[in-house]
Amino acid sequence: MKVIGLTGGVGCGKSTVANIIKENFQASVLIADDIGAMLMQPGQSCYKEIVAAFGEKAVLENGQLDRKGIAAMVFADDVQLSVLNGIIHPKVKEYIKKEVLKIQNEKLHQYVFIESAIILECGYEDVCDEFWYVSAPYEERVRRLKVSRGYSDAKIQAIMSNQKEEKQFQQLCSVVLENDGDLEKIYSQLKILLV
Repeated sequence: MKVIGLTGGVGCGKSTVANIIKENFQASVLIADDIGAMLMQPGQSCYKEIVAAFGEKAVLENGQLDRKGIAAMVFADDVQLSVLNGIIHPKVKEYIKKEVLKIQNEKLHQYVFIESAIILECGYEDVCDEFWYVSAPYEERVRRLKVSRGYSDAKIQAIMSNQKEEKQFQQLCSVVLENDGDLEKIYSQLKILLV
C-alpha cells in the first residue's frame, strides 16, 4: 500500500482531484480539514482545549465552536494561530495515522491519499511515501476563489502570501498534477499514475 500526501495552494483544486481519485480509483481519501472539523465537535479531542485556549467567546449558543469567529481571531494574530495549530494539527495527524494503519491492516485499498494544504509544513514524512502537488494557473485560482467562496482580491492575496510558492511545492513533491479545470485531463493524468 502506498500513502500519498496531496497538497497545493488555495484554489488549486485539491478537493476536486481528491474527489476524482475517490470516485474512480481503488483509493482511500482522508481530508485533513474534514478530520479537523470533526475533532472540533463537542466531546471530541480538540474541543475542550480550544475552549480553554480561546474562552467562551469561541462557543456558539448551541455549544458548537464558532469556527468563523475563531478563524477571524487567529487570521491576524500569529501567536493565536500557533496556539490553534498546536491543538488541532497533532490530533489530526494522530487520527490520520490510525486510519492509515486501519486501512493497511484491513487491506482496503492499494492507495491512501491524505489531502491537506499544509501537509508539507506538518511533518508527514513519517506517514507519506511521497507527496503530489496540484497546480493551477494563478488567474484560475483567483477566479475559483471568487466564485466558490466569494473571496475578495485582498483576502485571496493575504491567504496566498501565507502559503508556499509554487516552485517550493514542486521541489518537495514527486508528482505535479496540472489542474486548469479540465476534469478529463486530471483523470487522464491520474490514470497513468495509479496503475
